[in-house]
Amino acid sequence: MSEVQFASQFLAQLSTKPVRFTSNHVEDARRYPAGFLYTLPKSQKPLAKRQKVTSDDPTKAARTVKVTFKPLRANAAFPPTTLELEPSTPISSVKSELGNKSNMFPDKLRLMLKHKVLGDAVTVAETVGEAENEVTITVMIMPGAQKPAEEETPKVEEKPEVVVGEKRKAPESEEFWGELSEWLKGKVGEDEGGKRLAVFKNAWEQQNS
Repeated sequence: MSEVQFASQFLAQLSTKPVRFTSNHVEDARRYPAGFLYTLPKSQKPLAKRQKVTSDDPTKAARTVKVTFKPLRANAAFPPTTLELEPSTPISSVKSELGNKSNMFPDKLRLMLKHKVLGDAVTVAETVGEAENEVTITVMIMPGAQKPAEEETPKVEEKPEVVVGEKRKAPESEEFWGELSEWLKGKVGEDEGGKRLAVFKNAWEQQNS
């Protein structure tokens, strides 16, 4: 029997069937068999009412994650550091805080967890998960991370302010005049030193008289 003969006989048998459905047939919902209602059993215990949690409730304290940062290689400038961080803190802010503590450039620090470098836009919660409250992160310090030491600017000695027209008082100590006399005698001789000392002393007395 060929395929054409089989198909024609099959279609002929279908045409003899009493019930025929159109291609866009839709069942009438009014002919559905009648169903029954199902009632849920009543709970023996009343449902507890939801309680509003106020901001003063200690149970609603902000969750923090204790993160310990350890350098990949021992570095005296970067000892192991522990920070209490909020889950929403991005890694870029963490690197900035570590850079300030260790005097290093934040972009030269690479944070690694399970041998995977963490991106700057990733948050602490996305890194450690919601259930973890304590984790250790490895810090890879790139070359040139250490900031140069700031050079201290030399202090400029402040000179005493000289008021115009102010007269200086001549030294009243005999020790001063004695030292000045010895110095002049050593420079220009005893006779010449005595003369210059007298001139100098008279000039001071006239100026302050």
